[in-house]
Amino acid sequence: MGVLNSTLRHFDSNGALINEFNYTLHATGRRTQIDELSGRSVINGYDELYRLTSETIVDPINGDYSASYTYDNVGNRTYSTINGVSTSFSYDNNDCITVQGDITYEYDDNGNTLFKGNLEEQTFYRYSLKNKLTQVESAGGINDYEYDVDNNRVEKTEAGTAVRFIVDNNQAYAQVIAEASDTNVIGKEYVYGDDLISQRANASSHYFMYDGLGSTRSLTDDSGSISDQYFYDAFGITLASVGSTDNNYRYTGEQYDAGLDNYYLRARYYDPNIGRFTQMDTWMGRNHDPITLHKYLYANADPVNGIDPSGYATISSMSAAQNIQSTLLNMTNRVGFLVRAYNRVESLATFVDLIKSVNQVFGGMGSVGNSRNMGVALFRSGIPSLNYSEILENMSYNIPKAILAGSYDWGKGFATTWNRDNTSLKGFLVYMPLLSSGTGGSFAVPTPAKVTFKNKKYPVKIVFGAKPGAYGSIFGIGIEMPRKRQLIRMDYHKFREGHKGKGEIAFWKSGDFHYHVNKWSKN
Repeated sequence: MGVLNSTLRHFDSNGALINEFNYTLHATGRRTQIDELSGRSVINGYDELYRLTSETIVDPINGDYSASYTYDNVGNRTYSTINGVSTSFSYDNNDCITVQGDITYEYDDNGNTLFKGNLEEQTFYRYSLKNKLTQVESAGGINDYEYDVDNNRVEKTEAGTAVRFIVDNNQAYAQVIAEASDTNVIGKEYVYGDDLISQRANASSHYFMYDGLGSTRSLTDDSGSISDQYFYDAFGITLASVGSTDNNYRYTGEQYDAGLDNYYLRARYYDPNIGRFTQMDTWMGRNHDPITLHKYLYANADPVNGIDPSGYATISSMSAAQNIQSTLLNMTNRVGFLVRAYNRVESLATFVDLIKSVNQVFGGMGSVGNSRNMGVALFRSGIPSLNYSEILENMSYNIPKAILAGSYDWGKGFATTWNRDNTSLKGFLVYMPLLSSGTGGSFAVPTPAKVTFKNKKYPVKIVFGAKPGAYGSIFGIGIEMPRKRQLIRMDYHKFREGHKGKGEIAFWKSGDFHYHVNKWSKN
């Protein structure tokens, strides 16, 4: 087989080339060599399990760099040699790192890092009842962190200075769109497309330029000139930087916390110095892919080709699984409003309002026309009083886990259906509550709303009804290709052990609710 190559280029407003990343690919698609416009060259080596074992950087500007890694059978890094300096690592039976050279670690019963330190420097970590990091204490002072009901970080205080984050929960992954002081004075504003495009602060804007992994490699100013540059090792340690712009969005385009020397990846914090998360993963992993069962490993020990924006599970940068995962997470972030709106449906008139709500929530355009299914869709008979705040909080934690659990199977199923059957995607589905017995069928009601999947817009439909005898469903999401496929279902009825069906990937209980994750082939 010949050498596979992929090239990414950036140009300024005059058409001049300012960045180039030429990737040499292994037959599996993994990046084995990266050559840049500046003359910087990176060579990556892997073992038979495709874990990164070596990185050699030749950089005529910032200096050369070399790293090698060895692992135990489950993927824990046992030795590293960085520019000739070797470090050994030890772990307990839960794969918690306990020793890194002369640094020791301690954990609580939930697998959260409580202490990290040596004789010269110690750091203490504290967490909420939801296992969210709330405070870090070290010789440098105390840092505090706060989160909203959706577990998004909304404020941090470092060195006595508070920064509030205004978060857009409608992105595929929650994104900060502005930063403010504790008196609510806006200091930074961010503009997004599919990725972060620019930040504006102090009356000037800077624009982000990414490499193939999605890491910020340079910023340009309003004139189109490069103002800042960033250089990383494979795991995200900043090796060099040029420029003084106050920018926290760096490795894989994610938010860097200088006070922690960690990256905030939503569900958890990532420490690039050890290539691991500081907290245990709550996602169960995939039994057929053993390395995903590891509770701390970042990017399955292959950070050259994988990212983890959710803090739950690794995704490759170009896969059907990632596209499905991203789209369904985006839908989930917007659907809580619709669950509440459905509770107000009392007539055909308010049902039309519900359709309008779908259009509004998903950013659709166009008028809401009549649907011949609207009347027959109103077959629900009384929704009991439910605590919708509890529903939404439970959903915000569990639905992303369900999407991560199913995305690998769904990605394979999507690709097979697409390639074998030449079947086109018709749209995405939101299943509304069904708290009384099903009537014998379901109806997908069209809406003008659309969501993005693989850079194309597809319609959103809301589904009512189910097979005879089915009841107790609060919410579901799915895909129509070519038939309706319900991928996830959130239920509210008496929990029965062994309720998991043969066609399900996962099934679990959470409070008063439980979740079903269906295989693609079941539908």
